[in-house]
Amino acid sequence: MKKYSFDKLPDIKDVQVEDDIRSKMPGSLGAFLKDALWDNLFVYSFANFAYLFIIVVGVCLAIVFGDIPRLIKVLVIVGICKGALVLNLIQMYNKFKKINVFPVITPEGVTHMITADNHGEKYIRLTTMAWKDVKKLRVYKNFATLEIKNIRAVKDDIGLAYIWSDDIETLKDQIIYLWKEALSAKPDTQEFYMYSETQQNEIESYINETFGQYEQVLHEIISPDIHLDIAMIPPQEGRDYYTLCTIGAGAYRMDIDKQIRLDYLLSEHSEYIIYIPSDWKLDSESFKDEKYYWPVRLLGQIARLPLYTDSWLCVGHSVGTEDGLPYTDDLPYNNSLLIYPGSDILHPKASCNLSSGKTVMFHQILPITQEELEFKEENKTTDLLAEIFPEGSDVIETVLNRIKL
Repeated sequence: MKKYSFDKLPDIKDVQVEDDIRSKMPGSLGAFLKDALWDNLFVYSFANFAYLFIIVVGVCLAIVFGDIPRLIKVLVIVGICKGALVLNLIQMYNKFKKINVFPVITPEGVTHMITADNHGEKYIRLTTMAWKDVKKLRVYKNFATLEIKNIRAVKDDIGLAYIWSDDIETLKDQIIYLWKEALSAKPDTQEFYMYSETQQNEIESYINETFGQYEQVLHEIISPDIHLDIAMIPPQEGRDYYTLCTIGAGAYRMDIDKQIRLDYLLSEHSEYIIYIPSDWKLDSESFKDEKYYWPVRLLGQIARLPLYTDSWLCVGHSVGTEDGLPYTDDLPYNNSLLIYPGSDILHPKASCNLSSGKTVMFHQILPITQEELEFKEENKTTDLLAEIFPEGSDVIETVLNRIKL
């Protein structure tokens, strides 16, 4: 066993960490118990030494004085204590197995994700052990554990993280590298959120397969916080409209309350789309006119809203303009409602599962009027949608007709 502490981390050279590192749990309860109990000997070494000392004293007393009943009592007490530990570990493993938990090593810390099946499989964050809170790393033959400094001060209430790997030495170096990087980061440094190359490719492939092939992308000239592009998916056979889709917003993890996140199985990563008519002008000269540029501006504003406000967005949320004025003088809309993407795609609750272990949701932006917003607030989102999309209506056609110039 190799042990490392936060105040004595070695310098690791030539470490490659290009993406989040998805790890795994052991395949059987027996393997989990074997490793977890072995680690417990080192985590609670004083308590385990005390148990051993009590047993040795009990055996000696039984031999010298023939006090067998006292020895039996000692063995029963120690057995109950260790049995409670084993029972707790069994319950932990069964819980993790039931909700398909897997650990992911990130620059933020060790995150435990669950695999949820709510109208389609997706990954939901369960807990995160931040690097600043980690006290020790212990590395064994095929697994490692991370121990926290003060569990009472940690929001996610996790004291130990178990991580298994087929290449534990490489994983150990990656953990130490990320841990040391996080501890040495300046507190006032502006964070920049960007997909890794692998994540970028997976998002782009998902957009191509789900919303249509695209070649043209609107690139930001200056990206102070999120590298945000907008894919411009042209009209295609069976889809006589443009789809504008953000690429980059999902690199930022929105701050969703843990209980809400788990109760409603919400992903903390989102991209945004908007449908516009096929005759919309999307050239640079036309973008000088707000009546053509407002959908692009709106995508950028909504994509950054969770970051600027330390909040989150989901289906059913509405966002209004700061001054209450319409997006453009040509249309009456000054608010937007987030809904699931239109019914022309294969799965209405569009989500992309990245191989690194996070799910990026795609939310459609539906412009609405002030009156429609007030109707939603007085009633329900579903009531407003029933008004906008009467039974039997074509969802996409209705959306396009609402913003047609």
